[in-house]
Amino acid sequence: DCVRPVKGCWSLRLAGKREVAAVDFDFDESGMQVLDGAVTDLTEELARRVAHAARGNCPKKTGRLRRTIVAFGNRVYCGGPDAPYWADVEFGTRPHVIRAKNAGALFWEGASHPVKQVNHPGTPEFAFMRRALYSPRGLA
Repeated sequence: DCVRPVKGCWSLRLAGKREVAAVDFDFDESGMQVLDGAVTDLTEELARRVAHAARGNCPKKTGRLRRTIVAFGNRVYCGGPDAPYWADVEFGTRPHVIRAKNAGALFWEGASHPVKQVNHPGTPEFAFMRRALYSPRGLA
C-alpha cells in the first residue's frame, strides 16, 4: 500500500497489514519532511531488526559469516570479502566436483591418501537471511 492520504493525514501500511505510522500535516513541504523522516526511521529500525534476527539464525561454526551481517541505513548487508560463501550457506549447493588447484592434490585429516578430486555431495540450504526477512516482528 505504501503511503496514502486519509482525511488530512498520511498513513503507512506494510503489505496491507496494520498501520505502522501515521503523520498529520497540511500537505506542505514541512509535512512531507515529517513523513519522510518517519518512513526513514521505520525502515532503518526494520533493517536493524532483520540484521539482528539474521545473526541469530546464522550458523556459528567460526562466527565469521555472522560478523558480516550488518544494517546500514535501511539495508542489510551480508558476506562481502570476509565471507564470500554466504550464498552457498543461504541457498545450499548442488553436488559438485572439487579439484586440486595449487598443491596438485587434496588431503585432509583422516584421508587414506591424497587425491586429485573429490565428489562433494552438496549442502542443504540454511536460509538464515530469508528466515530473518520473512519472520514476523512487532513494530513499537
